[in-house]
Amino acid sequence: MMENDAEGEIADMLSMCNKYPNFEDDDMERYVIENSHDVVTVFDGSPAVIVFDELVKADVSKYLPFKMEQSYEKADEIAAKMATEEIHFTIHLSSHSQKNVLQIFQSAYSDGYTQQDKDGKVPEGGKVKCSETETGARSNVKCEEVAKEVNERMDSDKDKFGDLKVESLGKAERNLDGYTFFSFMKQKPRRNLFIGVPPLEGTCTKEVVHEAIKEILFYSYC
Repeated sequence: MMENDAEGEIADMLSMCNKYPNFEDDDMERYVIENSHDVVTVFDGSPAVIVFDELVKADVSKYLPFKMEQSYEKADEIAAKMATEEIHFTIHLSSHSQKNVLQIFQSAYSDGYTQQDKDGKVPEGGKVKCSETETGARSNVKCEEVAKEVNERMDSDKDKFGDLKVESLGKAERNLDGYTFFSFMKQKPRRNLFIGVPPLEGTCTKEVVHEAIKEILFYSYC
């Protein structure tokens, strides 16, 4: 299983690559952030597409957006593409049925994927293509701490966020979204978010969810 510190400090990783300037350690991560992108993905047909569009529209220069076909093959393609890009953060959006709750997941399985995609396919052996020997992968985002901070922030501004809450969960389900989350963590293990979006109804509008996701990102970056 991939540990939180498996990739080491970012300055240690980048100091071996001649494409980066010779910065002091304190400046290295700032350089990477300013010269990289955040990837945001969603599967076409998911209700979370509405929030995806809102997020990308608000800051189009910040994101590499991918609205993907609902297939394991497409998830593999996007994960492989990430290996060739300067990526600071990955955000995968999905949807669920629990009202007024944004879900954030800490980890994902590498195997056991038997749910068929839109083409009726499953991964070979039920395993994530890039999983190698891992049984699971864990995001470096401290999801419980992020949820606590964001909930305190939203509780202090009910006029803005209404009854919306953030819930930190353990492993993602063994479905196409969980498969994608694992794939992203394998390619870019430092910071990854899998966010489950609730039904957009009542005071839980796309604008409110967007604002809450901005709060999640802020505390996740810290």
